[in-house]
Amino acid sequence: MGDKYLFTNCIATFLFDSDFKIAEKVENDEVKDYSEWLESEKKLMHKHSKDKIFYIGFKKEKLQGAVMSQDPQKLSRILDFFKKNEFFKSFHEINLLETKMKVRAAVDSDLLVIQTINNIDELNKAANLLIKRLREWYELYNPEFSRSIESHEKFVELILANNKDELLKQIGLSKDKTMGADLPHDDVKSIMNLAKQIDNLYKLRESHTIYLETLMNKSYPNITAVAGSLIGAKIISLAGSLERLVKMPASTVQLLGAEKALFRHMRQKTKPPKHGVIIQHPLLNSAKQKDKGKVARVLADKISIATRVDYYKGQFVGDRLKKEIEERVKQLK
Repeated sequence: MGDKYLFTNCIATFLFDSDFKIAEKVENDEVKDYSEWLESEKKLMHKHSKDKIFYIGFKKEKLQGAVMSQDPQKLSRILDFFKKNEFFKSFHEINLLETKMKVRAAVDSDLLVIQTINNIDELNKAANLLIKRLREWYELYNPEFSRSIESHEKFVELILANNKDELLKQIGLSKDKTMGADLPHDDVKSIMNLAKQIDNLYKLRESHTIYLETLMNKSYPNITAVAGSLIGAKIISLAGSLERLVKMPASTVQLLGAEKALFRHMRQKTKPPKHGVIIQHPLLNSAKQKDKGKVARVLADKISIATRVDYYKGQFVGDRLKKEIEERVKQLK
């Protein structure tokens, strides 16, 4: 009989007597949410129901028989008890396990989207850098054909599928009229090896784009409907997470990706930016120059609404939001 103190940490649930010595302890099977009542705590409460038990700590709800206490002196005495060297190893091992579990649990669709869109951007950068080298190199061999086609992807596809004579025929030029050198087989082979690697980058980018669309439609259907999978993913990436994005006002969403221009405006008093990555949206990209600011505000506003609906797992309203944007754009024409 007498006052007892219930206290839980990552090691176990402890019941201290009035002299703050361990009367009993029950180890927890796994790491849990300590803001909820654990089975180990309920077990000790039931077993010592005749005693007056003070619970030292914080809980979301009250439990019958437990007197909630946040007395700093009692808490201090209990914490002093755990400063003994015998507990250090247990604290280290369990805290390490908790950290690993939290890191594992932190891997969500936000991180998958961010990694995917960043990789697509990097594939674009790598492919654009290499295609310039391929063009210059290939033009030593067949300059007329290279300059006759603007699409990099189509260019790579055609030079891999056809030889020089066939390509010259496609542009109506005979072999004796080309400025390109007659390179040996080994030299041409080296050029084609680079073209194959660039083609692989294009295929990898396409594969990741399809994966991103699937991921965005599954996790962020409203954002995808309003902004598209690529723009929506870039916005989430620039914000850092959906949770951070949902806290941003529409005016901030509108300028995501235009931070350099914004800081330049603040430092050098240049014109302020009207939009960031959302400029890639078809409705904004096709708008008249004088209307781009208005369209950007409408688009950012609807993206913000879509973000909140997706974050709080609301119903799908993406089609309605997209229609409202289109109607507003029509009014501006």
